[in-house]
Amino acid sequence: MAYSKLFSSLVHSSLWGEQDHVRLLFITLLAVADRDGHCWGSRSGFERLAMLDLDACQERNPWDVLMSPDADSSDRLRNPENEGRRIREIPGGFEIINYVYYRSLRNDDDRKEQNRIAQRRHRDKVSHSKPASAKVSRVKPRSSHADADADADKKKEAKSDTNGAHKARPPVSLEDWIKELQTDKTYQGIDVQREYGKMLNWCKIRNRTPTKRRFVNWLNNLDSPVGHLSRTTINKPQPDGWITWLRSKYPDATQKNFWKVPQSIQEEFKSKKVNA
Repeated sequence: MAYSKLFSSLVHSSLWGEQDHVRLLFITLLAVADRDGHCWGSRSGFERLAMLDLDACQERNPWDVLMSPDADSSDRLRNPENEGRRIREIPGGFEIINYVYYRSLRNDDDRKEQNRIAQRRHRDKVSHSKPASAKVSRVKPRSSHADADADADKKKEAKSDTNGAHKARPPVSLEDWIKELQTDKTYQGIDVQREYGKMLNWCKIRNRTPTKRRFVNWLNNLDSPVGHLSRTTINKPQPDGWITWLRSKYPDATQKNFWKVPQSIQEEFKSKKVNA
């Protein structure tokens, strides 16, 4: 039997400001959805299941609200092509559009909880297997994830010692982070928001988690768009020493044209040439 986890972000969404019968219908669909977010049944059947007030439905039809674009929905950034819609009609029922995305977040939480339980059982087992006279270690067993996090923290501390003390940066929202990427010269000429939507769809069909690290790798694997460059610029001769430097620095690079590689690599080559 499938179950749906309600995220606290729901009460902060524009949907929560809708009338009661709209919210009630959406939560009812969440309750009956299968693991892919599909709700099998008819409109009248779901209306009876949600025990909706039919007079209120005539005033503002909940189906029209949930299947219409919502300019205030935060999901427009994750899936701009859906324009903030919550559900879509499919043969035999309805589909909750962002169900798989939120299910992947739920699975991450489940895995963390399972790891905590496994570590606790391991500690209990080790504790009971030792004789009473044996010294009990106070060091908690660490998972591979914990070791990786510790190594990353050490690198950050070393960098901080080299560059001076830095204040901790406050958490950045997803929307602000996307805006930062859009203003980054490294991704100049790339439609960052559109690429984020494409990455989300890629993760959706492959049941992957759309993390920030995955999206940065996604952007870094893109060829820099050359639509904004003139043909004269593209056909300019390659700088002296460019191919030799590229093969030594990036032996696996598939793009050999200096004018088509990302601007960050161009700047790196120019700086190395000046220093030489």
